[in-house]
Amino acid sequence: MRDRVLEGARDWEHVVATQFASHFSTKDNDVHVQRLVALLLDDKGGLAGFLPPSKSSVPKAIQMELSNPAGTAIVNFHLLFVEEDGTATETPEGLFLRQKLTVESGDGHSEWIGCTSKATARVPVAAGSTTLVLENVELPAVEVSEDVGQKVESQNKGLPSRQWRQLGSVEKGLALQIGFKLAETGVVGKGGNLCCYYLDKAFFSTRI
Repeated sequence: MRDRVLEGARDWEHVVATQFASHFSTKDNDVHVQRLVALLLDDKGGLAGFLPPSKSSVPKAIQMELSNPAGTAIVNFHLLFVEEDGTATETPEGLFLRQKLTVESGDGHSEWIGCTSKATARVPVAAGSTTLVLENVELPAVEVSEDVGQKVESQNKGLPSRQWRQLGSVEKGLALQIGFKLAETGVVGKGGNLCCYYLDKAFFSTRI
């Protein structure tokens, strides 16, 4: 009886592969569908050992610091992954997975961002971690008449409301985009320059 049941059993892997191929044909003009077919099906039309990513495989956080040129003032941030799946984005360098991050300050000084800060990010990867560096964020500043150390409102100073910077590159397969927002007030720095931005957004992209 057992032998007869086994003889009549269907090859479910073949069934799944056939249904997948019929629904997502390589003749489809959608480049994302074509890439998925190439990834999931082997050269014989079977499933190529694909397993959906588990939550435990998603990196928990990227550690980033912003420091002044002298390295005497450092602000630490935790960039937490909040999207497990992310969004597939086509680039000239191939298909990338773009994931949204939540910005958390590690030391309670998220308002302070020097306009010439150096950004250093430690990104978790399969082999441990890799470091991405931007030597100067070069945020806009404006010269004001108020004294150094004085708080000044940023309105009507001609400063852009949003700035984006990138660490890494799509050519290297890793890119971290960080977004700065103009604060309502800032502190006048040396030379009478007003710089009043804070870090509030981040996205991480990796080649897939």
